[in-house]
Amino acid sequence: MRYIELNPVRANMVFTPEQYQWPSIHRNGQGEKDDLVIPHNLYQKLGNTEVLRRAAYMGLFISCLGQI
Repeated sequence: MRYIELNPVRANMVFTPEQYQWPSIHRNGQGEKDDLVIPHNLYQKLGNTEVLRRAAYMGLFISCLGQI
């Protein structure tokens, strides 16, 4: 998940994953409706509720952004 969402940041296309036009972070991290994104089993295991999963998903990137 980190690899996919952080690639545009590493490529200096955007400063944060949310700024990229096509990431799944809009669905998985922010809860926006997107019929093209199907929640992966690993995403489902991030928490028992959608709110907990979104928070855990966003937490995956907060710690990494300072290292890029």
